Amino acid sequence: MQYDGMNHRIDRVVHPLDMEITEREIFAEGLFSAHTSAWKQLVKMYLVFQNGEACIACPLTCTEGMVELLRKYADTPELRRILTHCTEGIDGSFGIGAQYLSGMQGGSDVQQNLL
Repeated sequence: MQYDGMNHRIDRVVHPLDMEITEREIFAEGLFSAHTSAWKQLVKMYLVFQNGEACIACPLTCTEGMVELLRKYADTPELRRILTHCTEGIDGSFGIGAQYLSGMQGGSDVQQNLL
């Protein structure tokens, strides 16, 4: 959403309520938690991915990649807190990784974008 109802620039990502509920429920499974075995993570993610995109495969994949990078490189209190938010949750809420790619020519089709 680029503008609010009064035509003020706000630049917010707004998800449908169904997507927010789905994300909360799936991420609450603690897929990236130290307490979740690799097999349990694999099976649960496999089942989610069987639904096609369903607006959740991309956030899961982005979060998985971000968690692995943070596990390797989180060397400040802020980065460790982000890692905890994504893996164990904070106050029942889980952090979700994202990527935003855009270009005039190809959008998220990176190969089509000109530099």
